[in-house]
Amino acid sequence: MGVWVGLILVMAVFRAFAASDASAWGWNGVGQLGIGTTLDASKAVAVFNGAKPSDVGWATISAGGIHSLALGTDGWVYAWGGNGAGQVGDGTTDDRSTAVRVVRGDAPVGVGFTRISAGGQYSLALGTDGRVYAWGSNDHGQLGDGTTTDR
Repeated sequence: MGVWVGLILVMAVFRAFAASDASAWGWNGVGQLGIGTTLDASKAVAVFNGAKPSDVGWATISAGGIHSLALGTDGWVYAWGGNGAGQVGDGTTDDRSTAVRVVRGDAPVGVGFTRISAGGQYSLALGTDGRVYAWGSNDHGQLGDGTTTDR
């Protein structure tokens, strides 16, 4: 199992170009490249904007085990890929092959996000209020909320 996780992380490589562009390549079995399909890409292809408004750019991108996160210049988090534990953060466990905007969850109105990190099957974001927000798989307590309940 550890070998597969390592391969998945290595194969979902992202390169941010400009604030409004991103390209991806590699294994894409559950849509983690964000290109609208689950076909693998052996060369750089454009990541689809999906739910991201056209006037918003990608500030940074993070590749997880089988999902990906992007921080928009609007302070919202967008995600795509495997979603079996809710790590995409759209309130479902449906895989997504294009970007969806992450549901705010416990983040208060007016709080934006400044940093993101995609883990194996969980996601983290740093809010402008200095708090860390987490969602997805929590079977080992990786969300840091004192439980082992997926969120």
